[in-house]
Amino acid sequence: GYTMEKVKANNSAASCWSAINGSVYDLTKWINSHPGGSGAIRSLCGTDGTSAYNGMHGNQGKPQSRLASYLLGPLSK
Repeated sequence: GYTMEKVKANNSAASCWSAINGSVYDLTKWINSHPGGSGAIRSLCGTDGTSAYNGMHGNQGKPQSRLASYLLGPLSK
């Protein structure tokens, strides 16, 4: 499974994983495409980005569907 340990190990622009709302996402390919700038995504690499993501995007459909395309799987406890 995908653990926070594995997420923390993928904490760079070359391999950027983040846990968001209980799932793990590989955001590496999204870093340079994010409309808000690459820094917004780089700050999530290797972290639980739930509060940052929800604070910025909440229940917006477009970011949610974009995020879903980067899903790796559920976060294991």
